[in-house]
Amino acid sequence: MKKLYDFIKAKILADLPEFKTVRVWREQYMRSNEDRDENAFPYPACFIEFVTTDYFNYALGYRDVNLIIRFHFGFESYWLEKDLDWELTDKFDKVMFRFRGNEDDPVHFVSMQKISQFQEANDNNVDLQVIEYITMFRELSSYKEGLELAPVDLDLDVGFEGEFIEGGLQDELQSEIVG
Repeated sequence: MKKLYDFIKAKILADLPEFKTVRVWREQYMRSNEDRDENAFPYPACFIEFVTTDYFNYALGYRDVNLIIRFHFGFESYWLEKDLDWELTDKFDKVMFRFRGNEDDPVHFVSMQKISQFQEANDNNVDLQVIEYITMFRELSSYKEGLELAPVDLDLDVGFEGEFIEGGLQDELQSEIVG
């Protein structure tokens, strides 16, 4: 999951330099503004949260993960920022539209589909907005990092041993096989 985070963070920093902070979500807004007089990070900020919904495990050590990627945006002040919050989240949405990890990329995921956008309550004069996308991410860590498969010696006898009961479906099957 770290490779996916790094890939998304690099995309945001490259295409949206307006964001001064891009980090993993750990409820930073509440902790930064809760009875404290500290500036733990510069605004505007974008924090990324991963919410896994399903895992699909396959052979050779890889799996597909359905997940929601939740982006938490923070803007320093309702009054100082004016409409920057809406302009920047709209720009963000345009950048993320059809964003995906292709074959040549270090991570593989399908296009991110927007599923939700909402505004959170004022947190000590910080404008908080959240946009959620859903995607499927392919984890290749086990597969790519030297998963070794032990050879399995298969000695299979595919002949049939048994008796057919006269009459019914078994006789029809035997006549088709023999005949």
